[in-house]
Amino acid sequence: MFRPMALTVIFALAGSLLFALTYVPVMASVFLKSIGSRDPWIVRHCGRIHEKLRRITGRRPRAVVLATAGILGISLAAAPFLGTEFIPTLDEGTINLDVLQVPSISLEEAISNSTEAEKALLELPEVARVVSRIGRPEIATDTTGPDESDVYIFLKPKRRWQVRSMNELVQTIERKLHERVPGMRFGFSHPLEERVNDMISGVKEGVAIHVYGDSLERMMAVGTKMMNVLASLRGAADIKMIPRSGLPSINIEVDRAAIARYGINASDVLDVIETIGGHVVGQVVEGQARYPLQVRFEETAPGRTSINSETSAWWRPAAR
Repeated sequence: MFRPMALTVIFALAGSLLFALTYVPVMASVFLKSIGSRDPWIVRHCGRIHEKLRRITGRRPRAVVLATAGILGISLAAAPFLGTEFIPTLDEGTINLDVLQVPSISLEEAISNSTEAEKALLELPEVARVVSRIGRPEIATDTTGPDESDVYIFLKPKRRWQVRSMNELVQTIERKLHERVPGMRFGFSHPLEERVNDMISGVKEGVAIHVYGDSLERMMAVGTKMMNVLASLRGAADIKMIPRSGLPSINIEVDRAAIARYGINASDVLDVIETIGGHVVGQVVEGQARYPLQVRFEETAPGRTSINSETSAWWRPAAR
């Protein structure tokens, strides 16, 4: 991803070095006048001050050592109170809005909410244009569904803003979106910052906590408690939890004793169940592109409606 940029910087530095070693000396010898060597007045003035300080410190070496050690001790004592962020957040001029919705939301509803959010953002005088991207396909590095979208907010020049800072603008945007599209959760960052964090740690924020376990309900409860604790910390802002529950599902258990009486294998039953949503039976090749060929039952197929309306079902063979 960064190879073209790195090569461009290397070529620019190499070219500038060659230019400085060959062309610049020749042009300097042609166009610059030959004058005697003389330091500017500020350099001479600083040299006199340095000479006086050198004489004073030379006469009191012990005091100089003690003063230096005292300054070092003060700096070490102040280190725990300094910020822990090595690189400050850069203002990229564009806001990247990470939107989280209900996991079971449909594509149509997600598009409707995203459109309403775009209209609300365009009402702000600081916003120039808004671009939304809902979900990501399987070929992306991180696949997401319609419940997660990226909104790129392009801003006007700061001289045309009615707010005083970026933080105030973010608060205005968050308040506006909560009024127009309630039920959505937002995370604010910058495009490059978000992508770099995603590549480094797999999440789009600077600090993330991963919860592991074998019970989704238990992990969601623990995550909610952790959010409450983090929200009480001073300096914590923009805290959110990625939802992983709420998707409708069907739990089908095969009655192996019943199907054994008919001589049916469990794999055959599972193939039929898979056909409800789409069963891959082959592959379609068009040039270099390959697409899976799927078959699925029609909406009016017997038994499909009753299966889709249940959250848990037992699969038993029908009477022949």
